[in-house]
Amino acid sequence: MKKLFFLVLTVLMVACSSDDDATCNVSDASLVGTWVGTEDDDDGSGPYTVTLVFNDNGTGSLDDSEEIFSFDYTSNDSQVTLSVLGTDIVTFNYEFDTCDQVSIYETPDPGEEADIVVLTRQ
Repeated sequence: MKKLFFLVLTVLMVACSSDDDATCNVSDASLVGTWVGTEDDDDGSGPYTVTLVFNDNGTGSLDDSEEIFSFDYTSNDSQVTLSVLGTDIVTFNYEFDTCDQVSIYETPDPGEEADIVVLTRQ
């Protein structure tokens, strides 16, 4: 009976242990997915919601609460370049705060502060 008890206890301990595969290393985080954040409007009318979608095939979309733009993108460990309609190119710097939160910004002009937008994975 004792052996059966310890066998059941062992199975329960293994079944209830934490799942190490669910943890994320920020250095391995990926932009692929849907990201949502809030941006301040340049004309002072208040904040608006920004939704960025990065597909794993190098395409995506940007919804800035007024319009939805499709884009192609390339990225490395710290920058993502968006090509909108094949002509306009915008490069953003980014840094993962956590696996589900990323700070993204354009390089500011000398002497100016970066306008950082924090996006959360949905």
